[in-house]
Formats: sequence, C-alpha cells, structure tokens
Amino acid sequence: MATRYVWDKKTDGELQLWPSSSTERYITAPFLPTGDINTRNRKTIVTAPANLEIDSLARRGISAAAFTGHKGGYYQSRSGAPFHLIIYTLDGSATLRIERRGIKIGGGSIFAAPAGCSYEFSSDSAGWRVFWFHLEPSALIDRALGGEVFVRESKNIRELAIAAENYLKEVYLPRPNLLTMELGADRILKLLRDDIFAGTRLNSSAVDKIISDVRAKPLKNWRAAEISKLLGVSAAKFNKMCLERYSATFFKILLTARMEAALGMMARGARFAEIARKIGYADAYTFSKAFKSHYGKTPKSARASLR
Repeated sequence: MATRYVWDKKTDGELQLWPSSSTERYITAPFLPTGDINTRNRKTIVTAPANLEIDSLARRGISAAAFTGHKGGYYQSRSGAPFHLIIYTLDGSATLRIERRGIKIGGGSIFAAPAGCSYEFSSDSAGWRVFWFHLEPSALIDRALGGEVFVRESKNIRELAIAAENYLKEVYLPRPNLLTMELGADRILKLLRDDIFAGTRLNSSAVDKIISDVRAKPLKNWRAAEISKLLGVSAAKFNKMCLERYSATFFKILLTARMEAALGMMARGARFAEIARKIGYADAYTFSKAFKSHYGKTPKSARASLR
C-alpha cells in the first residue's frame, strides 16, 4: 500500500516527504510553514509558540528546534544547508544513507550533519520520535563537528530531553516567563555543547572555567584586562578566545549574565534603582536603556512577565 504524504517540501537542495502520522511541535519560531501544512491537512499537525516575543534559543545560536514524530514513510534529503542539524532519537529508528552506505539511527543517539553536508534518511516502519536543533555555524562548533555527518551514542540525551521539554512547557504558556526561558536556554545550550564536544580536545578549557565563574557570580567586578593577565594572554587574544568558544565577546557574555541576574532581582521585587546599582549602572534610566537594547523590551514590561 502506497504511503500517503500529507505535506512535501521540494527545493534545489532539499526534499521532505511527510506521512499522514507526522507531527511537529516547535520550541522556537517555526522553520517550516505551519499555516500551510495545517491548512492542507485541515487539522493541526505542526504547532509553534504563539507568544514568543523573545526567542531565547535563537539568541544563543539555536535558530530552530522542535519535537517531531514520524511513522514509517518519512523521508528527507538535503545538501548545502547553511546550518548544522543535530537530531536526538528518543525512540524508534531511521536509516541514514551516505554515499550508498546505510547507517542505523537508533534510540539514545545523536545524529549530526554539519552545514553544507549532503545526506538522506527515512524513518523505519516502527516510527521515529526525535527532538532536533538547527545551530548557526560558529568557529568552535564547526571544529567540533568536523566536515562529515556522524551518528554516535549521546552523552546527555536524557538531561537534554528534560531541559527541552521544560522549555517547551514554558514557551507555550499564554505569558512565558522571560527568566525561566533565559535560564532554560542556557541549560539547553550547555548540554548541547557538552555532547558535541565529547571526545574532543575542545571539551573544556581555562576560558570555560572563567566564563562558568562569571555566570555563577555576575555581580562581581570582572575586568577583561585582569582575566587576560591571569590566563597569560593579551586582552585581544582573550576576546578572540571568547568569540571562538561562545560566539560573543567577553563584554557580551558578562552583559548577558548580568541581565539574567537583573531578571532574578526583578522577580523578587527589587526596585530598578537598586538593580541598576548592583549590576553596574549609574541609575535606573541608564539600566533601562541597556536592558531594552539587550531584550527589546523595557524592564517594566519584562517584570510583568515574571509574575
């Protein structure tokens, strides 16, 4: 009996064929046209957050992510994608084909397709339930993934699935809590990086220890010049190391940590003048301008989402 496809995507670099049982639930802004897919099927098979004013994952280089389920018959081939694709298999399986070789993608595995690679896979008859991420290319992620598609056992699938499910629950609320989203996105990115770097020399460094300390104690009087001296490198070299490992300057990393600390204080009812002083701003007005530049909304409107 022929498989009934409820949606397909055909471009010069990609082909997707969805069987009638397919479902997808995004935790970011959708990568596929949800309205078109649902309209064609006269039912909702793809969902996305309705009130995602700030996409915390996208701010961390995760441009798209979702939980997806397919029965037998799902097929995808892609070449030349501008993003890294990471797929975690919760249960079921699929068959990956690279240069006429068939490779099983089974439960507990991580499948990675670096940007620009060609591959094709199809779900097996028992079905395939996954969650996946599109990562923007960056110096360190590019080095960790290399230039070839691979499948291996995941180090963090259980913890990462829990983190992603908790994030999903938050972003589908009528009023998502910005602090919960920011902390959840940090957790997801850390677990992803740990899995991607597993078995490589990129897994940890002195810079990672410093940045971990910065994030744990963001209100400390951190100075790039002093950290550079401690590491035995120039300030320019330290900044380059931050860009390579985190796709952000040290200033941006510290700013993000302090803005998350500000959200925590706001949730506890602290006055804006007090928050400004603690995170290094002269007054509430200066803090408000910096906060709006960082999050795209004022502290007052953000506080409302923390209740």
